[in-house]
Amino acid sequence: FACLEWTLRCLFRLAIPHPAKSVALQCGAVDAVCKCLSHGCLSVRRSAAEALMVIAADVASKKAAVDGAQCAAPLLSMITESDSTVQLAAVQAIMTVAEANRRMFMGGVPRLDDLTANAEDELVRRHAERAAKVVRWKP
Repeated sequence: FACLEWTLRCLFRLAIPHPAKSVALQCGAVDAVCKCLSHGCLSVRRSAAEALMVIAADVASKKAAVDGAQCAAPLLSMITESDSTVQLAAVQAIMTVAEANRRMFMGGVPRLDDLTANAEDELVRRHAERAAKVVRWKP
């Protein structure tokens, strides 16, 4: 699984420039990354969430992640993991992707609130609070 994790980390870094986000979408990276969110290896899931967070800064990629790739359920399950790096990656990805379809993440608001109140890691608490606000926001 190390090769897959390494590939996801490379994608994370390569997709930082804005033009690379649309290239990643055109190449099918959003679907592939979202499939990796359900992988059996925790470090692969974390790397997939990190890559999705970067790619989904692009509006079209956000929509692809919530429409076709169905990333909500795996991301919401990741926030219950005990590893704070996994929680943080999932929360950051939720915060980024939820803007395209907040309803898909509404079921996870209680889990985000629980992280806000009880997470040991301060960074996880702050990002969980922000993610819950993004999901709850109404125009």
